[in-house]
Amino acid sequence: MKPSTEKRLFQYALNYKKGILIGLFCLTIAVVLELAGPLIAKNVIDNHILGVEGYWQEVTENNDKQTVEYENRYYKRSDRLADTDNVIDDSNTLFQVGTAYYMIDGQAPLEGERTAEENQITITTSEETYRYEGERLSLAEIYPFFKPEQRPIIMLLVLYMSLLVIAGVFQFFKTFYLQKSANQIVKKMRNDLFDHTQRIPIDYFVDQPAGTIVARITNDTEAIRDLYERVLSIIVTSAVYMAGILAALFILDYRLAMMCMLIIPLLFGWMKAYKYFGTKYNKVIRATISQINGNINEAIQGMPIIQAFNREKKTKEEFEVLNERNYTYQKKLIKLSALTSYNLVTVIRNLTFVGFIWYYGSSSLELSSIISIGMLYAFVDYITRLFEPVTDIVNQLPLLEQARVAGGRVFELLDHDGENVNNKKVDRYRGKIKFDHISFAYNDEDYVLH
Repeated sequence: MKPSTEKRLFQYALNYKKGILIGLFCLTIAVVLELAGPLIAKNVIDNHILGVEGYWQEVTENNDKQTVEYENRYYKRSDRLADTDNVIDDSNTLFQVGTAYYMIDGQAPLEGERTAEENQITITTSEETYRYEGERLSLAEIYPFFKPEQRPIIMLLVLYMSLLVIAGVFQFFKTFYLQKSANQIVKKMRNDLFDHTQRIPIDYFVDQPAGTIVARITNDTEAIRDLYERVLSIIVTSAVYMAGILAALFILDYRLAMMCMLIIPLLFGWMKAYKYFGTKYNKVIRATISQINGNINEAIQGMPIIQAFNREKKTKEEFEVLNERNYTYQKKLIKLSALTSYNLVTVIRNLTFVGFIWYYGSSSLELSSIISIGMLYAFVDYITRLFEPVTDIVNQLPLLEQARVAGGRVFELLDHDGENVNNKKVDRYRGKIKFDHISFAYNDEDYVLH
């Protein structure tokens, strides 16, 4: 039993596995670096832009850049206290109500619904309502609390830009090595195919127009080149990208990540359905294109005979039959792609966002479990990015099926029994030649010599 087309295409790829593995390694590094962006953005938003809101401890002296002076006193964020800091009494709470910031003596809950009337602060949680006397800070007074965050924010942004530049370098090497390997694979395949055509017995070429054989060596191998150079590159890139995004989602919230994992079986079933119908249509299309090439080749070579015997109308009708068949199946393939490409991706993406809103919308009814803005940004960013590789994979399905069918046609020609070519010099025969009961035919019916 002969191996499948997919396995034989994979075996050809193994001839240049070094370049492919280097390309995939560069791809993995580039994806990891790019996906660090939302995590860095979450850190900037939650820990630095919004991080000033929280508990601030009064200390005795200003001994580092993290210490803030307010009303001739020194304060430091509770999560940044060092062993050398001399702490005074209980911590104070700084938080935002609307566009204003307030300072409260003691620790107040940071979660819940907040309202303020002059200096009276009310915080309502799922368990209790708290009221505090707070002091509203002016713009000049709140600015020193943000100042220590400027340097970390700049450093994180510089880090993110550096990661993007490094990712761009790895993307270049990924593209270079994968496309170089793809062209090497197809170069070898074309050489093997052309060499094999010279070993195929003469009777094969009797009923095979030259154009159909040329189409297999040029058009079909070109479709396979697209498979190695574009399709597999994009599909592998998308798969690695999706794995990285799902890993990041598991880090943030495993329940939401499990919800997004449902996309994988949907995508797999989608590809199986497309393969079933796409293969049938592409087989007819590739065979018809070969017949069209053969028809055109024979018509051009035999045009003087066609014109001499007034066969123009018949030749045109034969060509139109092939052209109409190609148009019909191309239309079916376009309809299949239209039904299962952008429209279906959009529906699944919208349903995922509905699930995301329901998940966090229902949990936010409990005031103690409100999601942070940075976490929300990271989730939305990752979910948006998750559907980019899904769209890329779906868009490559037509080319993938074309390459599979083209590969089947190429291997069908390679599997045709060949004869060993003997180029040894033959001694010159001497003597008389007599023809007695000699006949010759390429098949059992059409004899050309009796």
